[in-house]
Amino acid sequence: MVDISIVIVNFNTPQLLRNCLDSILAARKATPKLKIETIVVNVTPEDGSGDFLAKKYNWVKQIKTTANDGFSGNNNKALPYVQGKYILFLNSDTKVEKDTISFIHSRLEKDSQIGAATCKTVLADGRFDPDCH
Repeated sequence: MVDISIVIVNFNTPQLLRNCLDSILAARKATPKLKIETIVVNVTPEDGSGDFLAKKYNWVKQIKTTANDGFSGNNNKALPYVQGKYILFLNSDTKVEKDTISFIHSRLEKDSQIGAATCKTVLADGRFDPDCH
């Protein structure tokens, strides 16, 4: 069983997507007991992301689509493929800290009253993002 499914939408953000996936890989290595799957809904595979996902990030499930249905619509395209107990919808411009996934998984497992969670978001300049609520 997969513990956490991470869903990312790529829309013309190939370098951001690479950075995000590299941070997820580091988090996976830091928490080898957790089974984590990563799914990219790739709206713009022609931006080079289709190729590098297939070659360098072959552990990522890629869903290619030509219809841009916005953030929520594109995330919903991944739901039939999700195998995780929990789903993390992640923006491609996100850098995941090594302990974030294990921390949130632990909190969800300990408290069955939690139905949804969000993580603290820190902007690139180090300031707290008040929109993460």
